[in-house]
Amino acid sequence: MKCIDAIEGTVKCILNRIHQVSLEDRMDDSEYVRSVKAVIDATDNFVEGNQEIVPDRDLLKDVLYSYSKDLWRSAAPAKQPAKEAALPTASTPGASSAPFSGAFVDETDPENDGYRDYYFDYLYRHGVYPR
Repeated sequence: MKCIDAIEGTVKCILNRIHQVSLEDRMDDSEYVRSVKAVIDATDNFVEGNQEIVPDRDLLKDVLYSYSKDLWRSAAPAKQPAKEAALPTASTPGASSAPFSGAFVDETDPENDGYRDYYFDYLYRHGVYPR
């Protein structure tokens, strides 16, 4: 096993655990992304000081970033509420006839194509939600 494989495998295990904890504890997206960024940056700092074991540290950073983003995206449908259950019925006291306006994006709508990627990327780069 090459050193880079050991580093990548170890960090992926850490990212998996962060992802699992974020789901169990219902972590806010910004908390998850901040945690992921801290792990990836720490890994980058380590390999920067040990260039003999990782010839292309940007590649490793990109692989870890994509991996954490894919983990996050894979859980996105589980976080989305069921629209049918969230809609008030006419018999519900105080019900509004306004359409459902949940905070989640409908990924099946072509108009929103790519928004989740933009959202994750923005949180990663800036540490705050996009406007």
